[in-house]
Amino acid sequence: MSAINTVVARLPLFVLRQAEAAGLDRQKALRVADLSEEALADPDARILVRKNLELWRFILDSLPDPDLGIRFGSELETRDAGLVGYTMLHSSTLLNALQRLVRFGRILEESDPPELRVGSQVAEYLWRSYPQQEVLLQRMIDYELAAGVAVVREITGVDIEPIEIRFPYAERPSDLTAHRRHFRCNLSFGEPLAGMVFRRRDLDLPVREADEELGSYLERYAEEVLEALAPGGSLAEKVERAMWAKMKKGRLTLDGIASALAVSPRTLQRRLREEGTSFVELRDRFRRDMAVVILRDRRLAIYEVAFLLGYSEPSTFYRAFRRWMGTSPHEYRASVNS
Repeated sequence: MSAINTVVARLPLFVLRQAEAAGLDRQKALRVADLSEEALADPDARILVRKNLELWRFILDSLPDPDLGIRFGSELETRDAGLVGYTMLHSSTLLNALQRLVRFGRILEESDPPELRVGSQVAEYLWRSYPQQEVLLQRMIDYELAAGVAVVREITGVDIEPIEIRFPYAERPSDLTAHRRHFRCNLSFGEPLAGMVFRRRDLDLPVREADEELGSYLERYAEEVLEALAPGGSLAEKVERAMWAKMKKGRLTLDGIASALAVSPRTLQRRLREEGTSFVELRDRFRRDMAVVILRDRRLAIYEVAFLLGYSEPSTFYRAFRRWMGTSPHEYRASVNS
């Protein structure tokens, strides 16, 4: 995750309000996530993605409800997404609404853009979750998927039943009652991307509050907001995003990342030097940041963490971790889980 990726404040604010209603200590949550009331006062302000993830981590630790993600997501309304939500709300059809979500999703959160794949029989809306979600924040993924389905049903006024919901985390919840009640379709776990699969004909459903003139106006405004965001970021940020995609396969090599970015390894090295960094430095930082997250999951053996981060030998990971943190992976895991 890039150190400067941001999310529009209205999204964590919505989740914080839901959690507060469920008994969360709001002020403690803000302190843990290094947020302030001032930072959230303007719903259209932006906060760092990492702070949003820390907020979610605290919420999930404080409210150990396995159905929390489904419950929160099912309560989200299209207007809670602000400008992007309104562009969807005044679209002509569900297809048009999803196309706008793909186009303007970066206004909500700076991350890899979602994909909309429309075939003759089915349509897939897919996105890549943050690695932290797949390891520790699975209920955050539940929330995003539940919210997606809730919004689709709200704007069409049709109780759409998807064909399939895809979860990128591998561990299947022991109790799927809430999942089945909300999604009412096939649930698939361990998928490469989070996603919702619909019947192609459902995308032709009209949106209840369709207003072509207003929708076009909002779309032009959203274009201006999108343009104001950094267009794609630096090469270093693109390298970090490529590392997320490659992490599951353990292919954090210079050649592999260069290939993903469609440049030669030599060109990649040169351009990174021009930005004042290097591939080795970026990979080292990425591994460090991910290691401290993944080690919190006691289900993974230390050697599995090492291989997940692309180390061919666990001993190499041990030495690197001690260099980063001044302690061993085992000692660090014991300290954060005590």
